[in-house]
Amino acid sequence: MLGKASGKDWRTLGREEVGQRGNSSPTLKARMTYPVNITQRAQQDLADLYDRIHAESSPAARRWYQGLKAAILSLEQQPNRCPVIRKQQKLRHLLHGEKPNVYRVLYRLLERRKQVEIVHIPARGATRSKATRLARRTPE
Repeated sequence: MLGKASGKDWRTLGREEVGQRGNSSPTLKARMTYPVNITQRAQQDLADLYDRIHAESSPAARRWYQGLKAAILSLEQQPNRCPVIRKQQKLRHLLHGEKPNVYRVLYRLLERRKQVEIVHIPARGATRSKATRLARRTPE
């Protein structure tokens, strides 16, 4: 007959004895993803940024650029994690980099479509009025 396990017993078990923890539903992850759509304007912004930081000739710049792209694609998993732009509630922004080289990725979350749309990646120091103009073009 097996007795009731104490808290001490649980703490002393090795990882291999406890087993893997995970989602109870294998389809849960699939339902939670939001495909990331990069608009033509944002694609052009990325191309311009690649040229501006000389990513082709600098390994460090190329790693940073690849990190930016990975951060953008990570919005697929948790698109609500970034804050809403205060003056324009339809847009959110993802910040990438360290001061003074922080870039802002403007995107909108299309809830009905369950999609993230990358709208614009302004050059550093760009005016905030662009965000207002972009938000007015809401496709939803």
